[in-house]
Amino acid sequence: GTAQVNTTVCSLVLDAEGKIKAVTWDVQQSMVTFTHEGKPGDLPTPDKLLTKLEKGDAYGMRKASEIGAEWFEQIAAFSEYAIGKTVDEMMNLPVYERDESHKQVPDVEDLKASVTITVGDYLASLKKAAENAK
Repeated sequence: GTAQVNTTVCSLVLDAEGKIKAVTWDVQQSMVTFTHEGKPGDLPTPDKLLTKLEKGDAYGMRKASEIGAEWFEQIAAFSEYAIGKTVDEMMNLPVYERDESHKQVPDVEDLKASVTITVGDYLASLKKAAENAK
């Protein structure tokens, strides 16, 4: 069997009024295999532990994307959309459930052509980053 842990990180810069000046998201997807006895199999080597940003085009989402955009392109568009907004405005972003795997896709006209990924974990990490900044 396999087990996967996704760790989402957010780097955030706020101005004096609490508006987002810069934000970067990334995700580390760690996969571990297990034997039939439940013991860990081969552990991933550091060269296999690249984040989604580090993988770039090699992440391979472009071919599955209905808009033909790779993950790093979509998260960049989402980051750009967040600039100038407050964390509260982002936390109140309208979302919809596209399917079982995409439960929080932005339901904002400005993002429909550039962001089809689910953004729930990114918003949660944004909230946590803002709380840590205080």
